Amino acid sequence: VAPNSGDYFDNTTPVTGQVYSKIPDSDSTDIDLAVSSAKKAFISWS
Repeated sequence: VAPNSGDYFDNTTPVTGQVYSKIPDSDSTDIDLAVSSAKKAFISWS
């Protein structure tokens, strides 16, 4: 899922320093959306 800001930061291996993935630079909007989705899913699941 893409972050609200569209920003990512590099995840590098300490052995070589090479980038092997991008990690979403999430903000409070992303967290609010995740919590809201989890609450909705829990209600239908439980």
